[in-house]
Amino acid sequence: MIQAEACPISLWPGSADVGGRIIVYRVTVRQDGSVSTLDIVERDRFLAGFFVLDGLEECIRRWRFGNSGVHTLAVDGGFKVVPAIHVIQGRQAFRLRLHYSQTRR
Repeated sequence: MIQAEACPISLWPGSADVGGRIIVYRVTVRQDGSVSTLDIVERDRFLAGFFVLDGLEECIRRWRFGNSGVHTLAVDGGFKVVPAIHVIQGRQAFRLRLHYSQTRR
C-alpha cells in the first residue's frame, strides 16, 4: 500500500451488539497503483444495515497500491470485532484499523 486516506464509516444507533465482516471487494489495480475496478464479492446485508458506508467506494478508488493485479479488500466492523480494512494479495496483507466517526442519530 502506497497511499490510503481515511474513509468515513459511521454506526447507526442500536449497533452496539453487532460485529463481523460487512463487505468484501475484489480490487483490480493498474500498473501505476491506481484502482481500475472495485467489485463487491460478498456483502452481509444484515450487518451492512447498521453502518453508513456512503462514500466508502469513492474513497477506496483514491488509494494507491504498491502492486498491480487483483487484491481482496474486506471491511470488518462493529463492537464485537476489531474494526479494520484488510487488503490481501497473495501472501502480502495490509490491515488498516478503523475508528468510527460519530454514531448517526
